[in-house]
Amino acid sequence: MIGGISKKKLQEELEQKNKRIKELEILESKYQQTRENLLQIARNLNQRISEVKCLYNITSLLEQPNITIEGILKGTIEQIPKAWQFPEITCAKVTWGDKEFKTENYHSPVSYIKSDIKVYGESVGTIEVGYLEKKPDSFEGPFTKDERELINSISKQLGRIIEQKQAEEGLVRLKKAIETLRLGVTITDKDRKIVYTNPADAKMHGYEINELLGKDVRVYSPKENISPVDEIDKWKGMTRESINVRKDGSTFPVRLISDVVKNNEGETVGFVTISEDLTERMSAEHAKKAFETMRLGVTLTDTERRIIYTNPADALMHGYEVNELIGKDVRIFSPPDLHKYTTKSEITKWKGKVRESINVRKDGSLFPVRLITDVVKNMRGETIAFVTISEDISGRVTIHEIDTEKESKEKINFGENGNPFKK
Repeated sequence: MIGGISKKKLQEELEQKNKRIKELEILESKYQQTRENLLQIARNLNQRISEVKCLYNITSLLEQPNITIEGILKGTIEQIPKAWQFPEITCAKVTWGDKEFKTENYHSPVSYIKSDIKVYGESVGTIEVGYLEKKPDSFEGPFTKDERELINSISKQLGRIIEQKQAEEGLVRLKKAIETLRLGVTITDKDRKIVYTNPADAKMHGYEINELLGKDVRVYSPKENISPVDEIDKWKGMTRESINVRKDGSTFPVRLISDVVKNNEGETVGFVTISEDLTERMSAEHAKKAFETMRLGVTLTDTERRIIYTNPADALMHGYEVNELIGKDVRIFSPPDLHKYTTKSEITKWKGKVRESINVRKDGSLFPVRLITDVVKNMRGETIAFVTISEDISGRVTIHEIDTEKESKEKINFGENGNPFKK
């Protein structure tokens, strides 16, 4: 016994303390393991946060006004290193077509992983992420499984972004094309309310664009021409000629091409109609019909004196078929002794010039004619053609009554080199 405490008692207390120490050691080990697990979870969580932030920042690039695909790829390169486990030695490169975008520190990496960028299923480029220093092997070289999944996610995201941007750019180009199109284009919803009309269609109908948006498209059509909706729903590339009405109530002929707009479920959501004002064409057709049936001869030549149109009366008057004259030199109508020189400046000043002269038929016979010549100009005032109306005046005069020497000075004449105009 020692100081009133037995040896046995001391041994028991010592055993209990040793047991407690072991328990504390086990608890410490568990604590350390738990702490390490928590730290690993925190590291993984931070890594996941970095990855999510990387993907989010890449997507956010789309929100920048007027950003291009090139701008998005450059922005992506800046975000990639931050999401990798060793950002300080991470470099990246994106190729797109024949273009490359690299991080400032990019040079041949010690190790790297790549992923294809696909647009509509076709490979259009690659993403490459590399380490500039050697690191211990992991899932794929030094890269973790999560990093492989991340680069694949980035490449898929870029593919979707490029598809979206190309679609947007295509829509912008399409809109610009439609805005400048001379044909009218109007889109309506399924209730016939106008949701879009281009400047040509608005102008064609005498409106400003803002006057038409939200209006019933029947504002374009006389009441008697309005079709029931159940019939319109069956239209698909339907072409027809009709009559439309302007804001001032006047009507005009149009050619219309209509089609149905459907959503992905095949449901009708609207209609699109292309309109062509046929007024000028109808006028031209009426004029041509008038020329075809008139008894006076009408011939149109280009500035190189080639015949581009002649009516049956002029062809018959000179003893030809119409198809024999198209493309021929107009001097075919004139006797050689009247082929004198006339400058271009003199001819282009003619406006309704009237004269009497001698023409020659296909069989070589001569006959007196009364000619009216005028100049055809384009919108810029440039001479592009000449039109001459011919009248056979054999019943009123004889060739001997016409001063051929005088007529040779007034006739449309041509030089020896075959060039009718002198600049």
